[in-house]
Amino acid sequence: IMKHVHIQRKGDREQISSFHKNIKEKTNQELVDSYNQSQQKGLFGVHAQALYIIALRFELLKRFNKSPITVKDNCIIGFTGKIKLEGDNYKKQ
Repeated sequence: IMKHVHIQRKGDREQISSFHKNIKEKTNQELVDSYNQSQQKGLFGVHAQALYIIALRFELLKRFNKSPITVKDNCIIGFTGKIKLEGDNYKKQ
């Protein structure tokens, strides 16, 4: 299981907000594609990657009321696998 413990740093909120600004402009298909690309790469412990994944998770929750990115106690546990867009929602592949 891939895990990344996020330890908040000064400026994280601004960086997450910046990532989110770009993410929220994506179409649903682009959002799903972005998730799948992140999922395929996996977690490799880079702080900026964790901030991007947090922003991505936020937008997935906002649009679909669910997210395939698992987070518990400030720890990004990982991804539940590839997803595909189906109508106005996504499902696991």
